[in-house]
Parts: sequence; structure tokens; C-alpha cells
Amino acid sequence: MRAASVLLFSWLCPLASWAVGVEIIVGRDQTESDIWTEVRSLRQMVVEQQVELRNMQARLKQAELQAGEQELGLLQTKNRLEKTGLLIKDNAKVAFYAALTDSEIVGPHSSPTVLKFSKVFTNVGKAYSATTGLFTAPVKAVYDFRFTICGYMKEGVTMGVRLIHNEKSIVYNLQTWSHERYGFEHLQYLSNAVILELNVGDEIHLVLPENESVFDNYNSHSTFSGFLLFSM
Repeated sequence: MRAASVLLFSWLCPLASWAVGVEIIVGRDQTESDIWTEVRSLRQMVVEQQVELRNMQARLKQAELQAGEQELGLLQTKNRLEKTGLLIKDNAKVAFYAALTDSEIVGPHSSPTVLKFSKVFTNVGKAYSATTGLFTAPVKAVYDFRFTICGYMKEGVTMGVRLIHNEKSIVYNLQTWSHERYGFEHLQYLSNAVILELNVGDEIHLVLPENESVFDNYNSHSTFSGFLLFSM
């Protein structure tokens, strides 16, 4: 009996050792499989983060380009304003006074014509352009504009002028010839004044209506002026 037990024990020991070895191998294989699964998961995370990083870099570059374009646009606008003399601080000082021409009779024309007051005596702030005849508001403010227009009146002559704010007529003054009233050729004058609230870039100018005429010479009979009353 004892001999049989010894024999059985000697047979079972190798079997048990084999089973333990199999379990260790299976456990090691399972552990290695889990590790590779985790490695693949981490690798995928790294790839996704790299893609997101590239996307963020692309968005950042695009934002930098847009910011650069905006900064360039602002700089170009500032340069244009400086060149035209319209970049004025809050304590702006704006005033101009100009006479029309030395060439005497202007008009009549077949269509409305902007009057260009070419003899500029005062142009503080440089908001008035003798080249275009336009006053361009440099700041949002209330402005006072005044004009005196002279006409050489004789039979068939009509003298008139319109003050235009952007495209809107604000004032229209005219004078026609009357033989019964005057009886002889002479100089006639029209004067008016307006106070307007203007936004930055608004334009004011005087227009000679069609078929009408005005007069000026070296004595500066026809004049146009304006000045800033107070900023808004």
C-alpha cells in the first residue's frame, strides 16, 4: 500500500508541475494581451491628440492672419485719414472760409454743378477741399455753415444755390431778374446759414442748379464758410 502511494505521488507531482506551468503561461499570455491592448489604446490617443494639435495650430495661424489683415486695414485707414488731414482728436478745431473764383460769371449749366470755392483763406482741420468743393466732417459734432452768393442780374438771368448734406437738399435760395423791380443790370446777393449735426464722413457742399448762374471776382463776392460748434 505504501509503495502504491509513493508511486501515485511520484506520478502526480510532474502532472501538478505541468498544470502550474500551463497556468503561468496562460496568465503571462493574458497579461501581454492586456498590455498590447492598452498600448494600442494609448497610441490611438496620441494620434488623436496630434491631429487635434495640428488643427489647433492651423486655427491659430488663421486667426493670426486675420488679426494681421485687420491691423493692416486699420493702419491703411489711419494713413488715408492722415493724408487727407481728417484724423482729428476729440478736442477738434474745425473752421474754413473760402471764396468762389476770380473768373466772374459761373454758369449757367445744363445740369446741377458742385460749386468749388477755390480761394481758401482759412482751413483749420483741413476738412474742406477746394479741389472737390466738399466739406467732410472729421468728427461727430454740430456744425455751423454759412454762404453768401452773388449774381450779376440782367434780363433772363436766374441766380440760385442749394446746400446739400450728403445727397439731401437742405436749403435752396434763388433770385430772378425783374425789369419792373430793378430796370438795370446790377449785382444781387443771397445769404443763408444752417446748423447741422453731422456724423464722421458726412459731406456738405453747395450746388449751382441747372440754368442758373452766380458771380464772383477778385473782390470775393461769393463765399462759403463753416465751423464746428461742439462735438457729440
